[in-house]
Amino acid sequence: MLESLKAAKSMAQNFLAMNYLKKFYTILKGFFPKKLVSKSSTDISPSEPLARFVYQSNRMNKEKTMIKPVAFMPDPKLSLSVFRVFQLSENQIWKIGKDVGKQSGRPLYGRGGVKTFVVSKNKLQIKPDDNPPRHANIIGWSTEKSEQKSIAQELARRASPYGFIS
Repeated sequence: MLESLKAAKSMAQNFLAMNYLKKFYTILKGFFPKKLVSKSSTDISPSEPLARFVYQSNRMNKEKTMIKPVAFMPDPKLSLSVFRVFQLSENQIWKIGKDVGKQSGRPLYGRGGVKTFVVSKNKLQIKPDDNPPRHANIIGWSTEKSEQKSIAQELARRASPYGFIS
């Protein structure tokens, strides 16, 4: 009889612990973005970080403490290459930049980090293509050069600069 009481007490404690954990999880998940993103997902959270790698020395200041607006100008096809770096360590982010630079024969000078809400606030979209993995393009640019420059200035102003030290 004593054994069955001990077993019943243990089961009750497990039940209470599981209920507590379920409630705790429900509360805790409210503190995180609704759309957690895997590297191949097309769901994009507004707070998701993007990395714009810099392969030309003139696109960062000499001290590598500021990324220049020219680094955020779209290419002639009105697209800007970025990488989705959600849930990556600094080393993993830099590895992506180094690998891409190595494939194209360009040295890596740094990167600018910007959140997706800054992109969408400027009426641009992020189009993931995962080629290479985690790659995306910022699209929706105006054909007007003055508008492109204005948005590039805003993206650069809001970007966190990371100078690369080899």
